[in-house]
Amino acid sequence: MQVMKILNVLSAIAVCANAVAQETAGPATSELRLRNRIEVVSDVVSLGDVINFAGANAKLQAELETKRLFKADEPAGEFDVSHEQVMKRLVELGVNPGHITLSGARVCHVTHGQRPTLAATEGRNAARPARDAPEMGAETSDATLEAALRRWIENDVRELGGRCEIQFEAAGREFLELSSPEYEFAIRASSSGAKLGLRELSVTIRRDGRTQRTLRIAASVKLTKDVLIAIRPLSVGAFVRREDLRPEERLFSRDADLGIDRIEAIVGQQVRTFVEAGSMVTERQLQTVELVKRSSPVTVIGNSGAVQLRMTGMARDNGRLGDKVRVRLGESRSDQREVFGVVTGPGSVRIVSDGVACAGGGK
Repeated sequence: MQVMKILNVLSAIAVCANAVAQETAGPATSELRLRNRIEVVSDVVSLGDVINFAGANAKLQAELETKRLFKADEPAGEFDVSHEQVMKRLVELGVNPGHITLSGARVCHVTHGQRPTLAATEGRNAARPARDAPEMGAETSDATLEAALRRWIENDVRELGGRCEIQFEAAGREFLELSSPEYEFAIRASSSGAKLGLRELSVTIRRDGRTQRTLRIAASVKLTKDVLIAIRPLSVGAFVRREDLRPEERLFSRDADLGIDRIEAIVGQQVRTFVEAGSMVTERQLQTVELVKRSSPVTVIGNSGAVQLRMTGMARDNGRLGDKVRVRLGESRSDQREVFGVVTGPGSVRIVSDGVACAGGGK
């Protein structure tokens, strides 16, 4: 009885300690990334201009992205913003340095023109009333910047096949709603490389023929497509057959993870590392091997009417599965002839007729 009381007390103490730990634990660390280069044609350079908040929690992003980078008047012209300057400003705004990490470029090169913001009026153009921002991924007019960015990204990843899923960071939401013909957009990739994952696009916004602003828009790009899955386990050394594979839809967020979608590309390849049933087959798990080697004997299969003929020949070419190769039949010089065949397996060729004649004259 005494033992049970002690255990109950210890259990209660553990529960209390856990509750206190959860209550006193700080928020998860937010990852901020300093951009490499920006062009701002506006009266204010904000933290959202120089920092990519994609790795930050939503509350921190909402509090900081519109804050001015500098407390005093903004410097004009070209200048560099360092990690130290950004961290100093974040601390001034009450951010706990222990709750954030700042990575990315060593410095952000800023080109600042100090022109009126996009919301300001010029000449005959009146300011447009503010609209509620659409939900992430919602349908938009074809004339908006968001629609133009979606089309640009979809065209860029078209060669990968599949369906593209795009989400834009909240920092650029006010600009995504801008529409033509009032505004014109010039879009280009900020950097070459991966097509999937977190991407930054450079957008130059023009109005009445004048550049209003050049900014970076970050987007998370994913791809859904059919790839080949192993129906059964594929052992090391085995050759991949059509009946071993089936297509299945998968979601990818990195170029390096993309699977194989064409069955013809891997049938006949040899398994290099074990592939579990139900898992995606990748190029790293396979190796291309020649099933028929030049000057080696092969089994030749042909048809004569309803009769299937099987004979031995000598390969004149190297060949992988599905390759067309030449095969020499006959032993004596007077009986030798050359035929064409398709490699069907290790040391196996099926005779084909392609106009060259599968039973040509003596050589």
